[in-house]
Amino acid sequence: MLVAMKSKQRSREFWEEAVERAKTSGRTRAQSAKELGVGGAALSYWIGKLRKERGAGATKARSRSLVPVRVVDAETARGAGLSLEVAGMVLHFEQEAGVEYIARLVGALRQC
Repeated sequence: MLVAMKSKQRSREFWEEAVERAKTSGRTRAQSAKELGVGGAALSYWIGKLRKERGAGATKARSRSLVPVRVVDAETARGAGLSLEVAGMVLHFEQEAGVEYIARLVGALRQC
């Protein structure tokens, strides 16, 4: 359970959990910060810090790779596969699409 300490010093573990909660809550950073009992600037700092640290392990080629996209009409999209609504867009994936690929794409779109 995530509990804010009275002291301004919070552990890295606290911030990792706070960032994860903020990212998955569906709320704005300001709302998440208030809910967590932390400052908005501090939460933004840790989101950026952890994103940068996690991104350092990825290769440049992987982080900048292009993927094929096919635009289809709504009738064609109703076929088999997976449809997700993300950031106001509806994405349709064929059954063969990898779960890791979909998760990375959805995560990138949520950050936009």
